[in-house]
Amino acid sequence: MKRSIGITLIGWSIILFNLPFWIVFFKYISQIGSYFILWSVSYSLFIVIIGIGILKLKNWARVLLLYLSVIKSVDITRRVFPYFFIKTKIFIGVIDTISILSITIFFFWFFNRKSIKEQFLKNRTKNWFK
Repeated sequence: MKRSIGITLIGWSIILFNLPFWIVFFKYISQIGSYFILWSVSYSLFIVIIGIGILKLKNWARVLLLYLSVIKSVDITRRVFPYFFIKTKIFIGVIDTISILSITIFFFWFFNRKSIKEQFLKNRTKNWFK
């Protein structure tokens, strides 16, 4: 089945937004701690795999992207919440929280529309739950 332009744009943007990480990573690999390298590379590869899954219309990628956006929203809200009590950094915290929450709301709206869901569900080859 042919994927919509919106799915193509979201899939490629997920992949391309990880490109700056890889450029910085290979440029400064000797100066970065090993724990940071392991966690960051694993997370970035996970995101790239989700982006490729979105481009191939895999339903698991759609579900993982929705779960990951919720987890990221909770995480950014948890990290930014203490800054609401510090008057000098409140603007940065509010902008971060609003941007992540708006992306999460957009993903839920976009990927749960009937036409988008059908594109992912029609591409399934076998039912894993039966």
